[in-house]
Amino acid sequence: MKNLIGFALVLLLPCAGTSAASPDKNTIITLENAIWRSAQDKKLDQFKKLVSANVRAVFAEGIQTMPDELKAIPKRTMKSVTLGDFKVACPDSRTAMVTYVAKVVSISGDKTVSDTYNAGSVWQMANGHWQAIFHGEAKQASGK
Repeated sequence: MKNLIGFALVLLLPCAGTSAASPDKNTIITLENAIWRSAQDKKLDQFKKLVSANVRAVFAEGIQTMPDELKAIPKRTMKSVTLGDFKVACPDSRTAMVTYVAKVVSISGDKTVSDTYNAGSVWQMANGHWQAIFHGEAKQASGK
């Protein structure tokens, strides 16, 4: 039982509290914002630098890989993206998990659509820099 409680505490502590070598949570938040900005601006080269070639992303439409994402980004038109309510946890010095709320205003056909998502990503230190290796998001229930 003590091991289970200890494991839970490690997952819940912010990055700065897990070890001296843990990633800075502001760095992870900045990188997460950069991914969204690169997708919004349709800057595929920047997106590929921030996201692992082996990424998996879970959306209502299905599970996507890097090639799927690179095909989808040019087809999306995001007018604005606002990210907030960030929470970052680091199970070890090479891994960070971030959850947040994303408010996205996009154009779908001839309509402007505003949606709010609960989102999260997993980041991993690889070859001296951080890369997103997993992302998932779910549209918030109306009235939340």
